Amino acid sequence: MMLLNIFTFTGKFHPLFVHLPIGFLLLAALLQWAGGLPAYAKIRVAVPVTLLAGAIAGLFSCITGYLLSLDGGYNTTTLNLHMWMGIGTTAIAFTAWLISIRKIPFAFFQSKKSLNLFLVLIVAGISLAGHWGGTLTHGEGYLSFSNTDNATAYRAPISDINGALVFRDIVQPILQHKCADCHNKNKMKGELSLQGFAQIMKGGKHGEVVMSGRPAESEMIKRVLLDPSDENFMPTDGKPPLTADETTLISWWIEHALQKEDLTVAVASPPENIMQIIRDYFGGGVQILAANHSPKTQLNTATQLSAPALQADAIQSLTNTGFVVKQIHYNPDLLDITLPAGTGDAKTQLALLQPVKENITWLNISGNEVSDEDLKAVGSFTNLQRLRLDNNPVSDKGLEHLKALVHLESINLCFTKIEPASLVMLETMPALKTVYIWGTALPQNHAYRRADSTLKIVAGESAAGK
Repeated sequence: MMLLNIFTFTGKFHPLFVHLPIGFLLLAALLQWAGGLPAYAKIRVAVPVTLLAGAIAGLFSCITGYLLSLDGGYNTTTLNLHMWMGIGTTAIAFTAWLISIRKIPFAFFQSKKSLNLFLVLIVAGISLAGHWGGTLTHGEGYLSFSNTDNATAYRAPISDINGALVFRDIVQPILQHKCADCHNKNKMKGELSLQGFAQIMKGGKHGEVVMSGRPAESEMIKRVLLDPSDENFMPTDGKPPLTADETTLISWWIEHALQKEDLTVAVASPPENIMQIIRDYFGGGVQILAANHSPKTQLNTATQLSAPALQADAIQSLTNTGFVVKQIHYNPDLLDITLPAGTGDAKTQLALLQPVKENITWLNISGNEVSDEDLKAVGSFTNLQRLRLDNNPVSDKGLEHLKALVHLESINLCFTKIEPASLVMLETMPALKTVYIWGTALPQNHAYRRADSTLKIVAGESAAGK
């Protein structure tokens, strides 16, 4: 197992090495062909060393690519095409180098035409190997115009929402945009494809990913609700995570509409809060990825806040104690702070934030056994705008400590012990716009909305709500 881990780690260098032979070998071809012009004849002297560098880099690329393939999860046919084309191109590159230094004694290989021919083969090989590598990484059709700007991809509007199919028209577009890069028929991380209903139901190498009627126990939901710093958090590699609304839609689908692929929205009869999300996303051609950019990429009211300047070593000191810290605004100095789930004693950790309490704008302390008493410290973070308290045993009593947070715009209370009485207090908070309550004792099957329509409470079915 240790040896396999070493191989897998070494294989991760493949994206680095794979670009080196491309550059060197294309440069060799350029030098050779440009050297045919009288003005550039002297540059051909660099062709042999450039070919050798490209061939050696190609060899390392082949080795690391093979080790990376041992991790599995790739379409075998496409992988073999990519691998053997890479190996073949590397072999041709070594041959071209031997031709360039006249080490092959046969007459054909002593001619200038033979070197030009091998350079053409190298360019063709690089192109084909690159195409199949792109297919492995990005899926089939990655060169189509429809995929040229995935960050602004639109989902066609659904004219008849009640007649729409829950899976094909509602769930699948979300999975396609957020998950299919790593879970398609060409690249199946964890031997899992999410490109179709049958593939989802089949699951991956660790078994089922959705369990009908049990979203909280379904691996698909458990992974997206992990702390982003967790190695099992999905999606990986910094890709845009599912939004709270997207998670709520998929959770509701697993809870109530997973049994049939051809189930319509009308037959599934979703509660009003689910219908509102569906209307927001699909009713009028709304951009499905409009929320793809993380909340950490914008700050609506930063210029309205006042905070002291940070000490030079403040961020490094917090990082050394286990926090993930990002400075998201300067003048004033404002911070986004995450305490990775299960880091340690919440009271002790929160006390370490006191020196920068006025600089904290976004705080994520989910999954850290935060108690009601611990929220006293959070209540002193006067510039807090966004707060994640999900997966903590906090109750209505603890939320009372947050009344003074006049800038708080969003709070995640999923899987906490809050009761309906909390809503009365939350409605009094002037800046609050969004509250997430999935997995709590609050009723999940109707739309909450403050009388002035400025507070949105996002609910959803869960095992905890039964």
